[in-house]
Amino acid sequence: MFILSCILLISTLLLAQSIKKSRSCAGVSLKTQILFAIVYSIGFIVDTSRLLGNAESDYLDLLDYLVNLNSLGAIYFVIYLIAIKYKHSYDRNHDSFRISFIIIPSFLLSLLFFNGDNGEDSSYLLEILSTFSYILNCFAILPQYIQLKRTGDIDTLTPNYIVTLTVYRVFNWTSLPSLPLLIIRIAQIAFDILNLYQFFKIPNYTISLS
Repeated sequence: MFILSCILLISTLLLAQSIKKSRSCAGVSLKTQILFAIVYSIGFIVDTSRLLGNAESDYLDLLDYLVNLNSLGAIYFVIYLIAIKYKHSYDRNHDSFRISFIIIPSFLLSLLFFNGDNGEDSSYLLEILSTFSYILNCFAILPQYIQLKRTGDIDTLTPNYIVTLTVYRVFNWTSLPSLPLLIIRIAQIAFDILNLYQFFKIPNYTISLS
């Protein structure tokens, strides 16, 4: 998990660097970044509660927690760049997917499929939040995929960002308490692969490691 957390942080920093370098957020879905921010915020709350309640946490757990904290800060910085600093380049006309269509069903599904075996009210809440963020994360890439398919604009979406984000999302497996969550997880991987394919089939992209 620590390595995957580092990959997530690198991915978000690559996007922030690309936006700042080009002084443009063209092609980036603010809706997807907002969904990521919700997912990471909930994950941070859950991780904080579990870290404080676990006397057996080791230094690797703490490092993972700190990396996730930096990822949370980085995603909000990306949102600031898109929504405020470079808002003149934000394509709101094509980034028009209503994220309520993802948030509300994800929350309702989390009420159905969360793991409530422990029987403690506080743990129920954490499990609901954890399941909600899990389901929401599965479909958070959808607005970006739709915008990319509509416009083909990859000015800011570098291959480095797309690949590292996909690696994180595909390999970030957690315990799946039910078959429906497994199906949702498979759907998420399908969306990620489609997004990657959509990006690389667009002509005239360039790979830069700078």
